[in-house]
Amino acid sequence: MGVVASRDGLTIHYEVDLPAGATGDAGSVVLLHAAGADGSAWERLDWIEPLARAGLRVIRPDARGYGRSGRVAEPRLLAGSPCVDDIAAVLDAEGVEAAHLAGYSMGACHALRFPEAQPHRVRSLVLGGVIVGALAIQGLHLAAEERAEDQRLLALRQLDGALERLSGGAAEVVRAAHEVVRTEPLSRPDLSRAQVPALVAAGGGDPASEPWIRTELARLLPGARVLVLEGRDHVACLADPRLRDAVVSFLDGQREARGEPSPSL
Repeated sequence: MGVVASRDGLTIHYEVDLPAGATGDAGSVVLLHAAGADGSAWERLDWIEPLARAGLRVIRPDARGYGRSGRVAEPRLLAGSPCVDDIAAVLDAEGVEAAHLAGYSMGACHALRFPEAQPHRVRSLVLGGVIVGALAIQGLHLAAEERAEDQRLLALRQLDGALERLSGGAAEVVRAAHEVVRTEPLSRPDLSRAQVPALVAAGGGDPASEPWIRTELARLLPGARVLVLEGRDHVACLADPRLRDAVVSFLDGQREARGEPSPSL
């Protein structure tokens, strides 16, 4: 367990899971959770042991406003994509120079934002369940520039829908995010300096993660592998063991591509 201070003084809590017999140079993957959840969700969904068996150190932050991290009620605490500095602070605390980033929904958009600012710290990206609302909280959209305002309106509707389902601290964060999306400009992500291996995944039955989104992500990240779990909606896609197994296989493939030794099983 660890706690770091963000650039604005908010505390960011995280957990670290080490593979048996791991040394300090074990490859690391940062798991970034969806809105309404926290870092413990990955354990409940049985992601930790398979990743550890693949020889990876697993780092699970609670995003600001969620879990045991500092609460967020003011829009200023979400403006300007503070997730970038939060992730960097966790990597610094663990002495990790570069890591794989794997996120779902909100977490995927955090993962997408990070390599714009710190491309040298990203080994690969897993972007699951990307939706317009989560992109907009990070100041991003994937449509043509002339459709940016349409994307903002759609994002606001998605956030309104989330507020109907959430309560407590999670609802507090979403209300702050709503104000950020309403007032901040949106731009397309610039990944020109971060051409890393990527896996883009979504449920085929997820109306919020439309096919054009993964097409655009694959265009931004040439050579990205696209995985669609047919018949799975936004929640069921993340809970499907096939997604976890595909991510483990993808990350293990990155180890082989880098010429790193495979773990002893």
